[in-house]
Amino acid sequence: MARTAAKPPTAPAKPPRHACRAITPDYVEALRQYSDLLYRGGFHGGKECKRYEAVAAKIEVGRDLGIPATQAIAWIMIVNGKPTIYGDLGMAMIRSSGLLDESHLKEWYEGEGDDFTACFTIKRVGPAEPRTVRFSVGDAKRAKLWGKAGPWTEYPERQLMWRAKGFACRDEFQDVLCGLTFVEEAADAPGADWAEVARVAEQVGIPTPPAGRPDATATDGPTTPTTFPLDGPITDDQLEELARLRDLAFAAKGLTDEVEQDEAWAAVLADYGTLKSARELTAFQANELCESLGAKYDPFTYGPTRQPPPTAGGPDVPATAAA
Repeated sequence: MARTAAKPPTAPAKPPRHACRAITPDYVEALRQYSDLLYRGGFHGGKECKRYEAVAAKIEVGRDLGIPATQAIAWIMIVNGKPTIYGDLGMAMIRSSGLLDESHLKEWYEGEGDDFTACFTIKRVGPAEPRTVRFSVGDAKRAKLWGKAGPWTEYPERQLMWRAKGFACRDEFQDVLCGLTFVEEAADAPGADWAEVARVAEQVGIPTPPAGRPDATATDGPTTPTTFPLDGPITDDQLEELARLRDLAFAAKGLTDEVEQDEAWAAVLADYGTLKSARELTAFQANELCESLGAKYDPFTYGPTRQPPPTAGGPDVPATAAA
């Protein structure tokens, strides 16, 4: 009996795009509590996560990609303000999409010296030709990656292959990866030096401070503003935090005119006497004001997990100077 020849794989129907999701206050609060719970439980995905909002960001990206929350936390990293995915997750997404022709999937090394090259071939189902991408030691040297401290010194062959894989996968499966870069590539981008710092610190057991706060240390719970002194003059850290909270308050009240902003801020400071600027506050007063404004305008940081301010209530930034 004649055997029917196997048909070549064909591309399945285009997968539906994820529908836009409504972001409601109830959902945001549930996400905050869930992210805080996971963070406090030690499940945050790495030392680059300094607060539970970073966990929430990973969960949100994962929802857009159709990835469960726990997997998103483990395999998504925010680098330079942009979401990236580990190469293993990228390959898993491509495989599960049904668009990969496994028969052409291949990786190998060739050459010697600067010509030592990682080669990777991948193909979409259907008539498209296989795509092969190569990344050599010479390429790594030109990009100033070869010999760089970290994985490029410890696992250079692996890093070469991840570069080849990342380029090939993004070229052929932009729709599946949603344009996301692999972490293995993004971690080498300018401004991502924290990745190496966190990795080395973890090896030697030194807690890494949150970005922008050199005097803070990593904790087991959500990161909150630096603990401020309760006596003496106001500190530079307190002035910086007050400026941040003041700008949040202006934005929340829709104050864009400089005159209105100055009048509104003067009304806040009036609760502490005849002050010309926040620099005249004491450390205790500045701490109280940070707590009061933060509870209203930055509840993610000054949330219910923090201790209440020293005194009940507190000043608010009026919508207008006449308020």
